[in-house]
Amino acid sequence: MTVTLLLHPTGKMETNLVQQLSDPAVLENAGKAILSDWVWLFVAGVAVLLFREIIQEFAAGLSVCFSKQWAVDEIVFLNGRQARIARIGLRETTFYMCDRHSTMRVKNTNLGDLTCEKVLANHAPEYLPKGNEKGPMKVIIVDEEPKPRRPRK
Repeated sequence: MTVTLLLHPTGKMETNLVQQLSDPAVLENAGKAILSDWVWLFVAGVAVLLFREIIQEFAAGLSVCFSKQWAVDEIVFLNGRQARIARIGLRETTFYMCDRHSTMRVKNTNLGDLTCEKVLANHAPEYLPKGNEKGPMKVIIVDEEPKPRRPRK
């Protein structure tokens, strides 16, 4: 950074900072020096933040696309609601919600936040119940003596 010293008309050096900074040429030179040193660092920081998000979305998309866990036209339950996987993309996955006949798009990075259940091939229930939808839970009282524990060594 270069410093420009102003000289008084008598030839003496001007020591008053306010008078030095009141000159537009001094302010312009100082501004150029500061900006040229720090602007590239700011631009690089913004680029890194944007690039990080793109890399995360791309990695999540690849993991969903090439995973054998998910397939198009597969029936799943999202948070207890029946849905069909309509489309798997690199950025988002589209689900067709059967109960409301609507679609729901979810970013692949947000799929981990959903509770997703998949019906197993050898077990096809009519519906996965929530809470007490099939009535109260049966409680059976067992009158058995507890088994004695082995003594510790």
